[in-house]
Amino acid sequence: MGSYATLKIGGFSLGDWKSFISFEPLLPFSPRDLRFGTLVEEGKKHSTFGFVTTVGTARGRLDERGITIQFCRSIYTDFRSDRVWHFAVESGVESSEDIEMSFDEYFLALEKIFRTR
Repeated sequence: MGSYATLKIGGFSLGDWKSFISFEPLLPFSPRDLRFGTLVEEGKKHSTFGFVTTVGTARGRLDERGITIQFCRSIYTDFRSDRVWHFAVESGVESSEDIEMSFDEYFLALEKIFRTR
């Protein structure tokens, strides 16, 4: 049971959520983009919600809200951690490793990931 939501920009799905969507993925959307539906799963009806917009509209909204590449670069540079921590639940072992990736390398990696989706 619960409510399901999907976020789409153009033909690209940002993902699916159940019962809650965090703030950040909603930045390219406005209340006008909200869509309602119903999903039948194992004989039970669930409400579905989605936010759908075009690429151009999403880009314009992000620019209006100050979420530019320059802004993302400054956030990455000023606030990123120098190490990433791992915790293995099964063994209880904790470890870490250095993060040596520049913003440009990170951005190129994201482009490759999203281009394949």
